[in-house]
Amino acid sequence: MLTEVLELLRKHRRLSLRELANHFGMEPAALEPIIDVLLRKERIRTVSAECSKGSSCKGCSCSSRESMLVYEAVSNENSA
Repeated sequence: MLTEVLELLRKHRRLSLRELANHFGMEPAALEPIIDVLLRKERIRTVSAECSKGSSCKGCSCSSRESMLVYEAVSNENSA
């Protein structure tokens, strides 16, 4: 599952936790341990964790935590 998540992020560049969970047919909470492993291994990084509209955000697509957490694969171009 780690590889599948990483490959999906490489393919789509950036995806939210909600998008990843929807793709795999899982609840976001069930996917978080996998995300945590990839974050610890520095294979992915968080690129967004807050609403771009600030604290006044209400009712937009980023109003849920799962939609605000966005991840991307870390480039391994410099690794040997």
